[in-house]
Amino acid sequence: NLGMSDEDYNFLSHEIDFIVHAAAHVNLIYPYEALHGPNVLGTQNVVLFACTNKIKPLHYISTNAVFPHGCQQCGEEEDMLQYSSQLTDGYGQTKWVAEQLVLRAKARGLPVTVYRLGNLSGDSQHAFWNPADFILLTLQACVDTLAAPDIDWQIEMTPVDFVSETIVMLSQNIMLAAGKIFHLINPQPISCRTLFDWMRVNGYPLKILPYKDWCSRVEQHSRDQGEESGLGTMIRDPTIFTAKSSYNMHNFSFVMSALGLSYPEITRELLRTYFHNLTIRGVLTCNKKLRAASGPLAGKVAVVTGASSGIGASTALNLARAGAQVVLVARRVDRLQQLQKDVEA
Repeated sequence: NLGMSDEDYNFLSHEIDFIVHAAAHVNLIYPYEALHGPNVLGTQNVVLFACTNKIKPLHYISTNAVFPHGCQQCGEEEDMLQYSSQLTDGYGQTKWVAEQLVLRAKARGLPVTVYRLGNLSGDSQHAFWNPADFILLTLQACVDTLAAPDIDWQIEMTPVDFVSETIVMLSQNIMLAAGKIFHLINPQPISCRTLFDWMRVNGYPLKILPYKDWCSRVEQHSRDQGEESGLGTMIRDPTIFTAKSSYNMHNFSFVMSALGLSYPEITRELLRTYFHNLTIRGVLTCNKKLRAASGPLAGKVAVVTGASSGIGASTALNLARAGAQVVLVARRVDRLQQLQKDVEA
């Protein structure tokens, strides 16, 4: 009875109009047995509730982890039985089973919509982000150590507000959503090299290290801080970064066209919003240069010649206050060094 009394369960089974089932225990290390209760039995109980008394449409939040790592052109309407023996982690296995329960209910007449999500990043306005998210934990590790791994990592992420707003729209349009499976997985991931270059330009002098050396530095930093790294043992396996999959989104592309939506890109402006807000809230280590890089000239690079004194120096300072990255050029090195300190402050 979902933890309710018989009376409450019966009452709500008549009153609830539709269900969004997003609850799950996300853990990439735990085995199937440890996640079976919340992910499989929990979903079974939600399906039973959806079918009790009044039929309630079910919007089920699934994951791209129901496909094996490295799978190419994963389809929204594929026969998922072919992948049952190829999943290697407990989270993917339990979500695969739970999704099969939902799809069986769909075959028996329950109005069902399945959303297979990729990685969710913070919302596009304020960067409120799941603190246990792997991408965020990796960014924190890079910022804390001022080092980044030398890897070929395609960072796939979608702002959570886009996903949640889309689900709300589709919950109000049963003709467009019922019976469908949608992939909400960013078709244009950002290369980690692009991200690390952006971070360097915006005040984080990252050093690119061989993967094992970077892991050692992250672990050493955690020991120095007297706390365990949020990344834990996950980063000891480099394939967690490099396993590449691809997905088709025919169903969701049709829905975006019908609703007048476009998939959000990971732009410099979005990265600036993320780092600025995460820094203000203390999620990322405070960085003076980044904090300054939120003015009207943020992301721009200006060269100022004759910058050691007078109008050149004054212009350079005001450009920095407006958020620009400033290159200082003059013959007086001693004065340039002092002006550099003033600009960085």
